[in-house]
Amino acid sequence: MDGMKRLIEEIHSRSLWQVLGIYLVGSWIALQVVDVLANNFGLPEWFPAFALALLVIGLPIVLATAFVQEGIRPEPRRAVDAGQGSEDPTSASSALSGVDAPEAAGAGKARSLFTWRNAIGGGVLAFALLGVVTAGRMLTVPGTAGLSADRSDAGDTRSVAVLPFTNMNQDPESQFFSDGVHEDILAHLAKVEDLKVISRTSVMEYRDRAVNLRTVADELGVATILEGSVRRSEDRVRVVAQLIDAETDEHLWADTYDRTVTDIFEIQTDIARSIAAALQASFAPTVAVAAGAPPTENFEAYEHYLQGSQHLHLAEFRLDAASALLAIEELERAVALDPGFAMAYARLARARISAERFELMEQAPLIEAGRDAARRALELGPDLAEAHHAMWVAGADPRNSLRYLERALELEPGNAAILRDLGVELRARDRWEEAYAAAVRAAALDPRSAANNRTAGQTARYMRRFDEAQSYLDRAVRLATDATGLSQIYNELILLEVARGGGIDGAKRVFREERERYDVAPATIQFRFINSPEVLVGGEWDTYIDSLDPESDDPAVACISDPILVGTGCHYQKGMMHRLAGRTDRARAYWDSLVADRAELRPEFATPEAEAGWLALQARDLARAGLFDEASSTMDEVMAMDVDAFDQLTILRRRAQFYAEMGDAERAVEDLERLLAVPSQVTYYTLRDRQAWLPIRDDPAFQALLARHQPSP
Repeated sequence: MDGMKRLIEEIHSRSLWQVLGIYLVGSWIALQVVDVLANNFGLPEWFPAFALALLVIGLPIVLATAFVQEGIRPEPRRAVDAGQGSEDPTSASSALSGVDAPEAAGAGKARSLFTWRNAIGGGVLAFALLGVVTAGRMLTVPGTAGLSADRSDAGDTRSVAVLPFTNMNQDPESQFFSDGVHEDILAHLAKVEDLKVISRTSVMEYRDRAVNLRTVADELGVATILEGSVRRSEDRVRVVAQLIDAETDEHLWADTYDRTVTDIFEIQTDIARSIAAALQASFAPTVAVAAGAPPTENFEAYEHYLQGSQHLHLAEFRLDAASALLAIEELERAVALDPGFAMAYARLARARISAERFELMEQAPLIEAGRDAARRALELGPDLAEAHHAMWVAGADPRNSLRYLERALELEPGNAAILRDLGVELRARDRWEEAYAAAVRAAALDPRSAANNRTAGQTARYMRRFDEAQSYLDRAVRLATDATGLSQIYNELILLEVARGGGIDGAKRVFREERERYDVAPATIQFRFINSPEVLVGGEWDTYIDSLDPESDDPAVACISDPILVGTGCHYQKGMMHRLAGRTDRARAYWDSLVADRAELRPEFATPEAEAGWLALQARDLARAGLFDEASSTMDEVMAMDVDAFDQLTILRRRAQFYAEMGDAERAVEDLERLLAVPSQVTYYTLRDRQAWLPIRDDPAFQALLARHQPSP
């Protein structure tokens, strides 16, 4: 008890309350500075806690220093007893401060350790360490240099995901309007040269659900999020928008617009320009004026355009046939109300081409109508990116297709759909590195798009960048929402498995994984929407046939109850099975039926490439059926056709198969050597494992080819 009382007296006598007060005030000021740094420079969550820990650790050190420095000092010497003639040195030294000798020695050590110089030096060192951490974080971590500061890495810091705007009316009938506002803002932002803007496909899944902004930012690879709401009441509209730093949750910009509904175009443009300014990005000089121009003066036409656009998205991304017809209907109303509405014509071109894909109307007139709409869009809007893109989509001027896409990209450098199609066009021109760069960029701008990831994966597979292809295709599988798209991706995965050396067993594993997800054969699902015989002899069926026991009676090989498939898939499968079993005559009978039915069901072709691919298949199978003269004549017809570089790879591979069926190993090997020297589907492993090369498998020329291209162990 006496000890506690003595300690309290010592604290009062040594001014520790003043030291404690000064320290707490200084700590509060330091924490305020830390908070400002954390918010403005995107520092990690642990940064303020780290600073607080340093201050907590420093508190007892400062108090101990004050206690020691204020309390350890000599007191006046006590009087010596009058009866003593001399003073005991030991008792004299112990009289100092009323403590014994060991305590005095300890106090000396404490005074040498707990000095104000040491305390201040330690504090400076601790906060210097904190400063180093701060500077390192600011200089090395993307997106943390502060939005008001100059950014050296625009790809990381100037990035935004525009989440779907909330429809405050909560009326499904008016959803098209808020979606339209959202899409138009995205279109404006896509015109900003140095801004990464996530595309519509990738952000729509976040509509009408609570989200964690930091999680969304991580998933989409952006630093900022724009969110907002739209409320429409008769002729008034209220739009609220706010730009948020996803890491710090700081509001970088916000505004509320309460105007007449016809001011919506001005609102959209103002929001886009405000975001660009907040992120220190700028519109390209060629599009600065166009960015603020309203698409139409007729608001009723604009409403039909918005509704048609909503149906078009469903038709394109969900493969909804009925939506394609509704899109055409609404967009035709829009252009009827405003014949000068360029954007509506561009969308109408896409809608008509989309409807052609579903074979909902007479195809040839529909295709031409789509091309007419694209030409009209370009005539009305020569500086409209979507008009140039529509010319490519509709195939309205094939000789200048690359020019249209390049101009579209100049006008909207952040448009993922244009980038994806540019990658496809560059492949067709044998410009593979540029094609892959465009595909990768498209996947980055639309990371939740299965189609974009599939395109990037397919391009990487042709270029034999197998690890990259695997990464994109695995992501595409996780993202696919429709059976058709998923089946296409699995087809790519099967082809990749064989191409990289996984063998038929590896391909079978992928094939089984796909079949488990459906009640019907994958090719049936594919063919419902893709009018191409290639689907039936692609990676899925080839792999399945390669892996079958020739003596089996697998139900999957039974004829499918589709009139088109009966004439191709069924005969092809059974013919291959009988040949593998050595029953050549029975195999040939099926191939006789195959070529006869294919000729009878010959479709109308939209492009020379589609026709050339179909004829090359027919030439190969005519040779399999033993009709060598007719097969040679058909192949000569194919080789005389003018096709692009990408389709030439497919035709060259089929010609090699044709030569193999003819027993001409030398010419087959010559074509295969050409294919192995460039990006293509042919690899050492496809030649080693595929049954397509069975007729020349033992030929010395073919074996020498395998030996030349066998990968190093």
